[in-house]
Amino acid sequence: MSDMEAFSIAGSAFSIFLAVFAVWFAFVQRRESQDNYANTKDVLGEITRVSEKTEMLVSENFQRLLGSIVDQQAQMLDSLKPRPTAQDKYADFIMKLAAEDPEKLDRMVEAIVKISSIQQQQQRQPDALTQLLLASMQARPQGGQSAGPAGVGPN
Repeated sequence: MSDMEAFSIAGSAFSIFLAVFAVWFAFVQRRESQDNYANTKDVLGEITRVSEKTEMLVSENFQRLLGSIVDQQAQMLDSLKPRPTAQDKYADFIMKLAAEDPEKLDRMVEAIVKISSIQQQQQRQPDALTQLLLASMQARPQGGQSAGPAGVGPN
């Protein structure tokens, strides 16, 4: 065997070895590629589930926030509405009474006018005790001497 034949046989053996190595390496790479594909598919499925869950939670919380804002605005609007006062209630009562029984309304007005005039007279005139005290102070002599009981002077 000549050097050339030996070199050719060695080259052919090396080529066969490289071909077997290439097939084995391709098989290993294919298996790793399939594993990576399966792992990527699992991760994407998990990401999809988490994203759907996140979307649902965000939607629920947004609805709650929106409801809270609407409730606050409604409360603010309610607080801006005028509240009925006692005068409004009295006016409603008087209007209702005037529509139902005008004579009863007239009697009530007369009673209110009488009560008001009595109260004004009481405010202008002092009560009996105050009048008695004023009269006793006026009856007292200026010199500081007491007039005695029932206007009887000293002996």
